[in-house]
Amino acid sequence: MPLKARVGIIGLGTVGSGVLRLLAQQGGFFSSRLNIDLTVSAVSARSAESLDTAPAGAYRTTDPMEICARPDVDIVLELAGGCEGPLAWISAALRNGKHVVTANKALIAAHGPELFPLAAKYRRVLAFEGAVGGSIPIVKTLQESFVANDIDGMACIINGTCNHILTEMTDRKIPFLDALKEAQALGYAEADPTLDVEGMDAAHKLAILAALSYRKFVDYREMSVTGITQITPLDLELAGESGYAVKLLGVLEPGPDGNLFAHVYPALLAKGHPLASIHGVSNAVFVKGSAAGSHILSGPGAGGLPTASAVVGDLIHVCRQMGNNLFSEHTVNCMPREEKMQLVPIGALVSEYYLRFTLNDIPGAIGEIATLLARYGISINFALQKVLPGRAGVTILILTQKSRELDVRDALAKIHTFPFVAGKTQLLRIYR
Repeated sequence: MPLKARVGIIGLGTVGSGVLRLLAQQGGFFSSRLNIDLTVSAVSARSAESLDTAPAGAYRTTDPMEICARPDVDIVLELAGGCEGPLAWISAALRNGKHVVTANKALIAAHGPELFPLAAKYRRVLAFEGAVGGSIPIVKTLQESFVANDIDGMACIINGTCNHILTEMTDRKIPFLDALKEAQALGYAEADPTLDVEGMDAAHKLAILAALSYRKFVDYREMSVTGITQITPLDLELAGESGYAVKLLGVLEPGPDGNLFAHVYPALLAKGHPLASIHGVSNAVFVKGSAAGSHILSGPGAGGLPTASAVVGDLIHVCRQMGNNLFSEHTVNCMPREEKMQLVPIGALVSEYYLRFTLNDIPGAIGEIATLLARYGISINFALQKVLPGRAGVTILILTQKSRELDVRDALAKIHTFPFVAGKTQLLRIYR
């Protein structure tokens, strides 16, 4: 006898429509080969017009709470996004004995400590593979394939919008705002792109990966988060000439005393690094396992079908759990609930740095900067001086040896008092 599972879908936007498409395409395979008979029994959307795409025979409503309460729904797919509404819907679904699949990274990052104990209490699965990295199976990799590993570090490109913008700025030497407008026209960036370009979307995802990797709750609000709005074509050009690519990274590293370095920032990567070749809307996760070694997982990180692929994968996973009646606390709750990870402040980071100065052309200015950097224990690996057409003053690029960030920032504060320094210095970290 096949396992029969009735599915209720909240949200028929890009991802929800993609899920319906994949279920229609693969339903026969799921039934004949996996012995899983899936039926979409109910759907909810914001507008009545959107419900026209619902499968024949499915109950239709504009009230998501109806989906969470219906007796003919076994598994709820929350694909609407946002926090306040989905928190109430998912909580109600779990209390009503429904399993839940979501792709909502903001919700999991902010409210995971509330929702996972609720799932455990009611012996229900809360699955969220689609919340991080689109179609990349990084959640299950950390939960299952790397379960025998301590995670020695991770760097990830987990915002396709930012990666696309930086790729276009690099390849075509266009300003940030021009690249952003084109990304919006292509549907890669929202009308309000703040969460993406300021780095908060990546911070939500990094908090989830950190909790999976280090088995403690990580609060994204305690991270240092820097987006890409201040990156210029000049920075990308100078980085390229020096052998680097610039990417928006989420970085995890174990810190002292069991603390964790978990922050989001644009960084220089040597062009031979596996992440340096990730272009366009692609995402990638570079993870170092204590037993497995270093691995990179990459793939489309944005778009309806890649995320829908992860959602349907979770749906099948839940069905298999149902078929085997595997609902102990440990199988339904792979995320930490109570212990909170303390974060290492960004100022404690020891890194190499990219520093770009604009100086008035005064003899001895570079020497004064080098002398002051040395006073703070900051050594120079490489220095370059350029006079750029149409740009006032002299552009100076300095790549430092490893230094503590607090020392670098203290030195820059002093350098900015020099009368020959024009404008703000650009500081970027170098990730090895």
